[in-house]
Amino acid sequence: MRSHFAIITAACASFAVASPLINRQTADRPPCGQLSDIQAAFLRDNPDDIATAPAELVLKCLKSIPLDIEQSVALLDSLRPYLQFHSTFPWVKDPPQDYADNVRSPYDFWTNFNNFYMDVVNGLYINEYDFSYFLWKTFNDVKDFNFQAQLDTLVLFDFFRPFALVHISEDGQSLPKFYERNDIVVPVDYTPSEVVKINGQDPITYVTFIAEDAPYADKDTAWNDVFYTPAKESISTRGGTRGSFRDPFSYPGVDTALTFANGTVVQRDNFAYIPTNLTGINDGSDLRKKLLSPSVRTAAELASTWGIVPQTPGDDTNTTVAAPGYPEPVVRHPFNMNGGYFIDGEGFDDVAVLSIPSFAGYPYDSPDHQRVTSEFLRAAVEAKKQKLIVDLTGGNLGSVLLGYDVFKQLFPDLDPKDPLRARVHEAFDLIGNEASAYLGQPPPSTVDQLLGLNDTARFIASNTTNVVNTVDVNGQKFESFADLLNGGTSGGDNYTSVHGFDLSLAGGFVYALGEVAVSGYGTRSNLPPRPFAPENIVVITDGRCTAACTITYKLLREQAGVKVITIGGRPNTNQIQALGSSRGHGAYDFGDMLWQATAPFALQTLHSASDYASTALGKFNDLPYKRIGYGLVNYLNSYRSDDLTTPWQFKLEWADCRFFWTGPMLANMTNLWKAVAETAFLGKSHCIAGGL
Repeated sequence: MRSHFAIITAACASFAVASPLINRQTADRPPCGQLSDIQAAFLRDNPDDIATAPAELVLKCLKSIPLDIEQSVALLDSLRPYLQFHSTFPWVKDPPQDYADNVRSPYDFWTNFNNFYMDVVNGLYINEYDFSYFLWKTFNDVKDFNFQAQLDTLVLFDFFRPFALVHISEDGQSLPKFYERNDIVVPVDYTPSEVVKINGQDPITYVTFIAEDAPYADKDTAWNDVFYTPAKESISTRGGTRGSFRDPFSYPGVDTALTFANGTVVQRDNFAYIPTNLTGINDGSDLRKKLLSPSVRTAAELASTWGIVPQTPGDDTNTTVAAPGYPEPVVRHPFNMNGGYFIDGEGFDDVAVLSIPSFAGYPYDSPDHQRVTSEFLRAAVEAKKQKLIVDLTGGNLGSVLLGYDVFKQLFPDLDPKDPLRARVHEAFDLIGNEASAYLGQPPPSTVDQLLGLNDTARFIASNTTNVVNTVDVNGQKFESFADLLNGGTSGGDNYTSVHGFDLSLAGGFVYALGEVAVSGYGTRSNLPPRPFAPENIVVITDGRCTAACTITYKLLREQAGVKVITIGGRPNTNQIQALGSSRGHGAYDFGDMLWQATAPFALQTLHSASDYASTALGKFNDLPYKRIGYGLVNYLNSYRSDDLTTPWQFKLEWADCRFFWTGPMLANMTNLWKAVAETAFLGKSHCIAGGL
């Protein structure tokens, strides 16, 4: 048996290149200055790469950044008006009993936020990192992928372990065990040994602890997030990962020790990438002055520079990197966002696979995403394929339009039914009324009319909630914005009427709602008939399917009645949920909300700027936009058609069948798809819970 020490020596050697030894002169400098020297030395020889440094040194630098208490309190205050857009607080605080029993116990965000606020006021935090971390945790404990606030401090560096883990069953039926990724996915000439301890702890205990950092309510989904899968890595150049064990959300410690069943103990240092330019930085105070001390302007003050957001030109890099762990595609997206495959082998001649690791779209992926789906379905029909696997493993992020588009390409004769409601608050009311008034009466109702608007009007029509881009539950236009607002109370808050996006106008919108003309509408209304019968379609998920992905899932499940397999989860044989992430169908980042809050001050169609300054809009400023490196608010609840009061996110969504990952599946996704096909179409079940 080959020793793991040999493997680790080789692996660590590659990281030594990226992390130069700290010489004596560098070591005499403060931690942030040492990182500046490490980065400078590395970039001299590797100008197009990213330097790395020991995780412990990076943490010392972060903890040396002094906290500006006055600015931090101001930041927390400035977050409050933005958070009024969030739509799920009532059910997070008081979830349905079956959800509380099976998924997550109640969490009172505002009580925790206000307690944190008072701790900051009272000086309990003295450095920027601790403040940023506990703010992130206060948000993260909502367990909504589309409700996050990672301050710039938390994205200055990216922690990582120099290896990934997998959690696999030996035969697909026995309980999974823990292994190093490279022992399973990469061909080796020795028998891989099971990981039996991580940092001296039982691996189940250790993984359960770190899985709590994942932004998922469902514990099996959070568990899956820890481990490597091909879907995660296939989009690694565009936000992918080898799992949160390898790419943790927070500081992973100085090192990580693995104990193997064969008695080998391997200890590796942990590292962090340095994507931030640290030129001229000596200590934490320098870092604060250079990067973390922005000037602040109100929405009213920003009105003079308000305008449309330019669309970023397409990025055509990395168009030849095939998805690792996947077979040769029939067609694939340049960034591996989706792809189509045929399965070789006896008994699988009539099976096609549409794999969608991500629905990530704007500003350059959506047309390619739509094209790949269209070309593949056409090729599958021409090749006389009769059965389809829709692989949604991975499934994070993306354009809502693509969620509808995939469904319409599969079922062009069905109109998507996706009931939506947004939380109504003063700023939402003022923005929507101003937008609707600016767009005029009667409002534009065709693509040609939208295309005839000036750029500002098209942008307003596309990127606020208004009477132009919405339809009621019957697919009809609202008479007025007041009718859209008149949805009554739910969970103690006010919500809009049930509505949906007007998908027929997508070809006339810009920015987030203007990425593609949704198939089945406008210029893409002339679609071929259904390529597959619903009984010949099966979906597979790993729980991480989020946002746009859940649109495709929901419509296939509710309207087409397809069966669902979910893979992975904790080491038991219980039934698990097919979806464990955010099921809201609209998310704003802090730039989106600031742009909307500034619009009434710039347009002044209904009221003057001074009038707006005395409303909730007067409380918006750009401090959150400048300080939050990555942040989202889930503003749009989705509902099941049979329950328009409890958001779908808080309803249990059990899979029909549960799989365990195996080593061969992770090495080649064809092995997973064959198991799915055998279970769904060939009468040979691989389910360890449930069945099709």
